[in-house]
Order: sequence, then structure tokens, then C-alpha cells
Amino acid sequence: MATFKESLLNAEKLTEAEIDTIFGMQVGAEFQRVSIGTRVTTSQDQLLTVLGYTEKKVAGELSEADLKDHKLSQYYSNEKQRIVGLFYDPNTKERQEIIQVAPFDVKPVLDLDKDMLKIVASSSVLMDPVVLKHLIPILVSEEAKNKNSALKVQILKVLTALMEILNKKFFVYL
Repeated sequence: MATFKESLLNAEKLTEAEIDTIFGMQVGAEFQRVSIGTRVTTSQDQLLTVLGYTEKKVAGELSEADLKDHKLSQYYSNEKQRIVGLFYDPNTKERQEIIQVAPFDVKPVLDLDKDMLKIVASSSVLMDPVVLKHLIPILVSEEAKNKNSALKVQILKVLTALMEILNKKFFVYL
């Protein structure tokens, strides 16, 4: 079994599903700090746990049987998608519903303060200079544009988030 570092150094050989899985485990891979399992609050102060993203729109609730039909995705990939989440009411614990909300209508309930987030981000395998020197040329590569588009999107998304988290300290790793 390959390590994260070995997988990233051979990223061009990975399938799209492998790319999503490996990058999805990294700090910064989430959309607006929201990924599967993230606890979020909506603009109506509803508390949700994100189950995934889907393009299918449903007014109100989703039954558990409907979830299979909605082909939940583990990542946000287009503007037609909505978040599917498990609603939790701390005042009425027996009330749990599966609902959909717009991705821009949620804020994550972050478990880490900013200083701890910087520590976690700086220890990411993506901050290893060898890995960075391998991944950055993939972003600017002209060959096989379509073949590596999923890989390029994930690299760009994660590195952009890491730059945002680490600010100037990001460039120390280059």
C-alpha cells in the first residue's frame, strides 16, 4: 500500500476516484471548508451534518430511500449541486430529517481555531517540498489537458486553500 506522499508523487497515474479520495483527506480539499461529515449551520440557524452533494432538487425533506436515487457526490463540482445534510435539532433530539440546502447558505462549525488550523495545514504532506515541486508543474502542463483536469482542479483547490491558511508561510515550503 502506498503512502500519501508516494501517491502524490505518482498522481498522474491515479484514477479520478483515487484523486478525489486522496485529496479529499487533505486540509483545504473541502468546498468553503465544507466536506462530507462537516457540521454546518444554515442562515436559518439549522444544524446539519453534510452527507454529500447532488444535482437533483427536492423541495423539503428527503427520505432515506431517496438518497440512493440522488447519487450523492463527495465533493462540490458544479453550481447545480445542493448540499444534502442530516438536520439535527438539539432541543428535540428525536427530530432528525434529511434536507437540502444551497452550498452558499452554510457555514462550517469549525472544531479548530485559526492557530491550530495553521499547525495542521503546515504539517500536511502537500507542504513537503518534494511533493510541491512535483505537483506544481502538473498545473501548468499543456500535455493531456483533459486527462489530468480532475487532478489539476484538486491540486489548485488544495494549494489555494493552504496558501489562504498559511499566508506568507506557504512560500517557505517552495
